[in-house]
Amino acid sequence: MHAYYALVEALRELEEQGGRPARYRHYAALAEQVRSGLETLGIRTVIPPGESSVVLRAYELPTGLTYTRLHDALKADGFVIYAGQGDLSKTLFRISTMGHMTETDIERLLTCCAKLR
Repeated sequence: MHAYYALVEALRELEEQGGRPARYRHYAALAEQVRSGLETLGIRTVIPPGESSVVLRAYELPTGLTYTRLHDALKADGFVIYAGQGDLSKTLFRISTMGHMTETDIERLLTCCAKLR
């Protein structure tokens, strides 16, 4: 029964937010905010935005910055990022813009990333 009520609540929230198209636009805008902000810091996306997901994107780790250092610093500021899978964990990291994130959250994330450069 709990799963049923969780589904009902999730569908209610989706409808309140304008349905799938509105949620997609929201996630796409946040993903672009991350991409463009990281690009200004010299951090490049692995896959071009037009070919990438709007909820999870991969970025190249800057030279001299390990995933562990980036992860731990961002976690200390309340953010969770993800390593690349397998051997890619040495060269890239991933950021998800899914969930209850706002433009202000992304600005704070980018400020934290800038401190690590």
